[in-house]
Amino acid sequence: MLDRLRADTLQARQNKDTKRMAVLVPLLSDVLLLSKEKKRDATEEEIFAIIRKYIAGLDQTLNLIQHDASRQAQIDQATYEWELLNQYLPIQLTDAKLRDVIREFVAKLENPTAKDMGKIMSFLKSEYTGKYDGSKASSYVKEILCAPK
Repeated sequence: MLDRLRADTLQARQNKDTKRMAVLVPLLSDVLLLSKEKKRDATEEEIFAIIRKYIAGLDQTLNLIQHDASRQAQIDQATYEWELLNQYLPIQLTDAKLRDVIREFVAKLENPTAKDMGKIMSFLKSEYTGKYDGSKASSYVKEILCAPK
């Protein structure tokens, strides 16, 4: 992922694509700063977390200005940035698919209880890193574990 970000940033610079550079240069800078702090290359999950942070900020911006017609240029820029950043994230599991994955794993457990939540979340993290919303997964696990048998 780090190599892809570097290559895409370089390509944007070579093409003088200022719109793309305005998104990728600060992103790459944050990733490289994290790598320097950790004294190793940032992991994909760490890069995804930085991208999600950027997207969350854009979501807030869009929510604040989306109904203000006088700010259409800002809305268009924020939408462009949001779409560009989302291209770097893995495709997310749908809610239905996430529930199915959890149900399948729970079915493999002997006498599943709420104490198995850690096992289930560890499984999701190892097999589906970055492909699901952790808070949704947590609530689905609780829901499935507490459902009457």
